[in-house]
Amino acid sequence: MNHALITQTDILPPLPAQLEHGGYNRTRDGRSQLQSANDREAVFAWLANVADSAHTRDSYLREVDRLYRWAAEVRGKPLSGLQHEDFVLYRLFLADPQPAARWVAPHRHPRSHPDWRPFAGPLGASSIRLAMSILNALFSWLVEAGYLMANPLALTRRKRSGGQRRLTRLLGRAQIDAIFAFLDQQAQDTAVQRASLARHRWLLTLTLLTGLRISEVVETKMSQIYRLTDADGRALWYLDVMGKGSKARQVPVNSELLAALRTYRESLNLPPLPTSNETGPLLAKVRGAASAPPEQQHLTRQACHVVLKNLFRQVCNWLEQQGRQEDAQTLAEASAHWLRHTAASMMGDAGQSAHSIMATLGHADLGTTSIYLHRELSARHQDMEKHSLRKK
Repeated sequence: MNHALITQTDILPPLPAQLEHGGYNRTRDGRSQLQSANDREAVFAWLANVADSAHTRDSYLREVDRLYRWAAEVRGKPLSGLQHEDFVLYRLFLADPQPAARWVAPHRHPRSHPDWRPFAGPLGASSIRLAMSILNALFSWLVEAGYLMANPLALTRRKRSGGQRRLTRLLGRAQIDAIFAFLDQQAQDTAVQRASLARHRWLLTLTLLTGLRISEVVETKMSQIYRLTDADGRALWYLDVMGKGSKARQVPVNSELLAALRTYRESLNLPPLPTSNETGPLLAKVRGAASAPPEQQHLTRQACHVVLKNLFRQVCNWLEQQGRQEDAQTLAEASAHWLRHTAASMMGDAGQSAHSIMATLGHADLGTTSIYLHRELSARHQDMEKHSLRKK
């Protein structure tokens, strides 16, 4: 095995010569509809066809890159040479990437950094399912395109759904209140501290009231907030969002969010409300590069995840000092996407209709939205309390 691949940090680095031209599963009779000369080119053809946003492309490419490297280094095969048994082993590998020194980096680095590794740690069950789903989509497409003869993942046993999904990855009112209480106690002595605090409050309020994905937050501009007048002459505010699959939607901006927007813009020394010709981001950097002021510079998706994860960790430590171990444990596990789940759950608890929540969140079907509607479940629990084996 040529170990040159191990030190490569490029995306889908060139394979050793004996693997470059593909494996047994490649079609060789001219039926392929792709001009791709190798697996690497075939993957990029797939990405160009299915990845309709930078966020989706990065997510798909990350999973394919991991498999591509593992296949060559561990199994001595190109993607087009993988068989069903290889994927059984790969699933186990995702849960425990070993040797860790080769595959796992305790700290995030750009790909150009010598300490970059494909993983930040073992993947959980949901992350493994997502990875395998992405890979199955890749191999299915390559079969459809005539580049591969068969999809080895098609043999994977799919478990039937056991009923309605149970939503667990969300924050309760106690954790939300704790986060804002923690922010209320933070120092505001310097301009950076004040700017950071204002951004934290705005980001939390924005995500918890709208359910926006982090990718949507960082890709949206202030100018996408606009006012419409209803039939009664009332001024109503909305936010134009470009979601997954390049699907546009209008998100209502309620009075609480509008007040939070005014406060955040004041911290940026901007007028209270945005105009249609503004170019600044919905969420700005605290410290910008010399080329432009911070309020004109978008925070990256990865940086936004780090900001929230660091905040959750700080609040977790604060809660532990107060002896609130259960609330602290929840925040220790929380991620940015929990805020979207929490927002959807709170919308349902507030009595919003399923169709309204579906439209606000940009869900493709009502079934996804239904897992956030707890009112019926709570009512059933109250009814069950009336049921007893003891005489009353």
